[in-house]
Amino acid sequence: SVLGQSAVELRRLTEPGFSNRRRGGSDAANAATFRAVPRANGEVALEAFALPGRFVAPSAAGALRLEVPRRGSSPHGWRLHALAGSRLRLEPAGWPGWFIGAVSGPAGANSAPRAAERLALVNGTAQALELEKRPSAAEYPPCSFWARGARGQGVLMWPLNEMVDETYTVYWRFCGVDGCPKIEVPRKWVRGDGYLPADFELYSKETTLTEAKRICSADSRCTSLTVNCGTADCGWSEPARFIFKTFSDPRTVLQPRSADSGHFWHSFWSEEDDTPRAGPGAGCAIASASDGHMDLSNYTQGNPFEAR
Repeated sequence: SVLGQSAVELRRLTEPGFSNRRRGGSDAANAATFRAVPRANGEVALEAFALPGRFVAPSAAGALRLEVPRRGSSPHGWRLHALAGSRLRLEPAGWPGWFIGAVSGPAGANSAPRAAERLALVNGTAQALELEKRPSAAEYPPCSFWARGARGQGVLMWPLNEMVDETYTVYWRFCGVDGCPKIEVPRKWVRGDGYLPADFELYSKETTLTEAKRICSADSRCTSLTVNCGTADCGWSEPARFIFKTFSDPRTVLQPRSADSGHFWHSFWSEEDDTPRAGPGAGCAIASASDGHMDLSNYTQGNPFEAR
């Protein structure tokens, strides 16, 4: 596990995350995951999933820490020593005969079942940890990818809507002194053949269908309207008496046409329009620079052991 911004510790993973979406999603799962970045000569660099750009490296005293490689240098390499099955040992480049091991330390509630909890380099294989290749506790979302920065560093591109984490993103909206512009949710009108029951009525009005929809849209209480124009297919440009309703879900109370109730009832209600849209920004709420709207995020990748 990652500990703070530098040290690495051995702890029990008690919160595996949300596997119904993808592996990960909890701070602990992110902190327990490392990415093996291939290097020359069969070596790998170990990058912390929770802190992209920070790699596991040994200190001069043999402790394990997370470091950001200096500009123009490469992260520390590790050699994989395969054992029986899917197990392996990790030997750092430049430290022949030394391996990642567990060094005795105080046991805590989240520590490993034995007293040894701190990770460090050990000489020889007696105290070396035998690691096992398993699916990672956390994984990147399908649309994420790595890009190369101007200085040659790797940059992780991650879809914002895939930020499933215990450390939540907070957005601040800055508006002018006159208030924030209203964000309209696209809506569409749906027609049903039948009538809405004689409940939750606001008022009625003799008008055309176009004007009735405009009246209902302008009234925050109005959700639907119903009309009997006397024909199976109304001439919608002609005035008719519309009854305006406040049903929270008109679709569920729509009564079908029948000989008893009349064959010519028509009902309309509005609902959110989720029709896919083509072109730039499809399906996204886009604010121009001139509408006084600005989104800022204070998001930081979650790390359950980092001192705040």
